[in-house]
Amino acid sequence: MRRRKKIGLVLVTEPQLGGTHQYACLVASILLNYRDKYEIVALCSNTFWMRWCKKNGLRYIRRSWEEYMDQEKEWAIRHPIMNYLYCNYMTPSGNVLRKEKIDLLICCLQ
Repeated sequence: MRRRKKIGLVLVTEPQLGGTHQYACLVASILLNYRDKYEIVALCSNTFWMRWCKKNGLRYIRRSWEEYMDQEKEWAIRHPIMNYLYCNYMTPSGNVLRKEKIDLLICCLQ
């Protein structure tokens, strides 16, 4: 039997962010409709999203998300293979994604 594909949803927005937060709420709400086809796990960094996940019966992992400075983003663009290896094997978030065997990651970042 094939395992269901797993979608990871990074939820770090906060209500005071306005439109960005509303967009994250919309994406998260839409994904709830696909729980029968996909296994969905949320990676939450604040109490708003943890409460939202509990209320909607969605499994979540408490996890902050690393922020990158412009210089780090430039390096990542110039060295995509090295960046892939670093992000997947040397960061706490990469370890969570590998451990959870996430097939698709959707990020709703600030």
